[in-house]
Formats: sequence, C-alpha cells, structure tokens
Amino acid sequence: MANPFLLRLAFTFYLVIFTSVVSCDDYSDRQGHLKPLGLAGSISDIEYYGGFPSLQTFFKEYYYKSKPLVMKGAAKLSPAYNLWSDDYFQSIPDISDSKVAIEQPKDKSLALNVTSGTFKEFLSRYKTTREYLVDKVPSFLRKDVYMPACISCDAIDYIEDILWFSNGGTKSTLHTDSMENLNCLFRGSKDLILFDKSYPEKDIIDVELGHYSSVDVDRVDLNKFPVLADVQYLKAHMEPGDCLYIPYLWYHQVRSFNYNLAVNVWFKHYDQPINLSSCNSKPNRNVPLDQFQFIGMNNYDASLGNTEVVEEEYEVREDEMPQENSFADFFLDSLGDKDEIGLDAFITYMRKETARLTSINDEKRYKEVAKISSKIFKKLDKNGDNQLSLEEIDNISSQDDEEIGKMASNLITDNDAKQILKDGKSKDDPIISKPDGENQVNNDHLQGHEEL
Repeated sequence: MANPFLLRLAFTFYLVIFTSVVSCDDYSDRQGHLKPLGLAGSISDIEYYGGFPSLQTFFKEYYYKSKPLVMKGAAKLSPAYNLWSDDYFQSIPDISDSKVAIEQPKDKSLALNVTSGTFKEFLSRYKTTREYLVDKVPSFLRKDVYMPACISCDAIDYIEDILWFSNGGTKSTLHTDSMENLNCLFRGSKDLILFDKSYPEKDIIDVELGHYSSVDVDRVDLNKFPVLADVQYLKAHMEPGDCLYIPYLWYHQVRSFNYNLAVNVWFKHYDQPINLSSCNSKPNRNVPLDQFQFIGMNNYDASLGNTEVVEEEYEVREDEMPQENSFADFFLDSLGDKDEIGLDAFITYMRKETARLTSINDEKRYKEVAKISSKIFKKLDKNGDNQLSLEEIDNISSQDDEEIGKMASNLITDNDAKQILKDGKSKDDPIISKPDGENQVNNDHLQGHEEL
C-alpha cells in the first residue's frame, strides 16, 4: 500500500488507451478502406440556410428532428466578424493577465499536451507552433459575439461558450458531444463529416476518457471499425461568417484551415419539447454573450444525475501540492474558483491527477480510479446533495482524512511513487489543476477532439 503523501506527489500525466472493435469479416476490398473518413458508405451535403432561421423554425425543423444545419453568413451580425484580428487583440490591455488553456497534440498520439499561459503569450507564438487555444471566451471578448439568434431565449439553458483559436491545419478525432452545439466561424474555413446518433456507440467510441474514437480519420481501417463501412455521412463546409448546428450525440469530425477563429455555444439537450412561449417570435440578433447566464459544465452534469465521467471541460493551472498530511488542500484545488463541484467533475479531476505521473496504462485502472473517487466523494459529501462544497472540504475530520488516505492508496503502488521520486519529481513540481483566471474551463471532453 502506497504512502498517502507519496500519492500526492504522483497526481499528474495523461494517457489515452486505444481499443478497437475487431470484426471477423474482411473489409479490405470495401470502398473507403484505408481512405479518409466519409469515403465509405454514402455521403450527401448538409442542409444550408441563409442567416439564422427564427427560433420557432429552428426548434421545429432542426432541433426536434435532430437535423444538422449550416447557417450561411449568420455570424456576420456579430462585431467579432469585423473586429477580431491579432492587431485588435493586441490592443486590449486585459490579454496580459487573462489565463487560457493552450493545447498541442503529442506526436504519434491522440493525447494532448495542455499548458496554461496568458492570451498575450499565445498570440506571440501560435503562428509558428502547433499550439491552439481552447477555452471559455475571455470576458473582454464576450461583448463582441452575439448569441445565435435562433437560440436566443431565456427558456434555454446555456452550458458554456468556448473560443477555438489556431493557425489552421488542425483536425479532430471522430467524437460526439453530450450537449447541443452551435458553432460560429469568424476566420478561416472548416470541413466536417457528420453522421447521426443511431449508429451503435459501442462500435465507434472506444476511448472512454474524452469520449471519442481512436479511428485514424485519414486512413479508416474498416476491419477495425466495420460499422463505418455502411454509414450515411453528411459533409459540411464552413466559411467565415457561417454558423453550424450539430445535434446532441451526433458523430462529427472536423478539419480547420488557415488562420482559424470560432466560438461555439453548448446548450442543454431536452428530451421533451420546451415551452418557447416566452421567446420573441422574431430572433433577437444583437444580444452579446455577456448578457447571458451559462450554467457551466459541472452544473449541467449534476443536473443529469450522471455517475460516469462524461464530457468535461478542461482547466489548467500551475500550483503546488499540499505539504500537510491532509487531503483538504488537494481537494480544494478541484473547486478552482467555484464554491462546489459535482461528482463527474470530481472524478475527472482525480483521474487527471492520478494519471499524470503514474503507470496507468489500461482501461481497468481508469475504471478503478472512477470507482475509488466515487467512494471518496460520497465520504466527503456529508449532506448528500451530490455536490462537494468548500465547507465540506474545509471540515474534513482527521478520521475521514485517514480513511480517504487508505482509499486513495489503492490508486498508486509504492513502485509508482518511488519511481516518481527517483525521476526527480518533488512537491514543488507544477500539477495540472484548476487555473487562475475567470475564463478557464475543464476540457477533458475535448481531449483528442482539437475542434468542436
């Protein structure tokens, strides 16, 4: 059993496990085998619409029918379409202090290196690196982006608004989102391949943490993913000023070209029709994002009552490990700047911190982390409201701390801890945790996505 203190030194690193569905049939001669995604099966164009449809039309014809849509020129209404450029960003004083998550794909892997830096630092180097920014829209830019008019209504629960910023040449994995997604492009272009949620997830989504597929989107092996041989694909192309609706749980894969700037709004999926009577019959086209309330991914997960690690956002901060023989400081980091955290976000936090420096390398270990983290959460959640609060963490008793230490010791072996120390790690090493700054969000569900 590992020393709990050594365990605290070991909470860092991320490793994605690749698994695949193997078929007994030979698909080597099938159309699209070892070709880019979308060349097998059949493919047709997505539907296009000029500008935003009315809110009623959008919900009746697209949302309730789970039907993707490209809205041509709709984003041109937002000031961002004319304003956003490197020169404009450089003119904003706040960029020097605004912390953002900066990502870079690892070579020969779908995993990502995620660091924290200022918006200004990212601007200074993104054109000469493979780095890209994926984070909550900074407060100083939210006035520049209008809420898409077709979803502008106080009856809708908005979850998060995300800024995607790169030098182009990026591609995503094949993945799904557990929310409704409306993405508006302000610079660059995008090509997308989509198909509906009726295809079995178990045959496609094989990477649990991040909820995406390990399929090589440039060279699809139909022997490993035979279901992709007969899919009815949709293709979409976006130019600056276009917006795209991606329905809940639709599979999609994205390629971005040239200097690329986009903002997407995730909003709640409703199984039953919602009452839109309070909404204007004509879309309100000029309300910026800073006039809307976003419930945040953690609260959205809690409202679903989910007990699995689902699509979480990813937050990064450099911090120090607690030096006391107590888990309180460590768990406080999981809150970031929030007053409480739900089970899903807590499990994701524990998985990230456990995996960063240990030898976790199989799906079984990830499941063990989730199971143990759930037990720890239940132990700490004294009022049973499925939220872990600042007060509950502050009041961890010495007895609870000891019991939690015993639970947590099963997450790492003594050999793991000794190897970490042998490699020169210490309590002063930075860890991935929640970042400073108001605009940081968890991005675990974006691991491997790189786009949308």
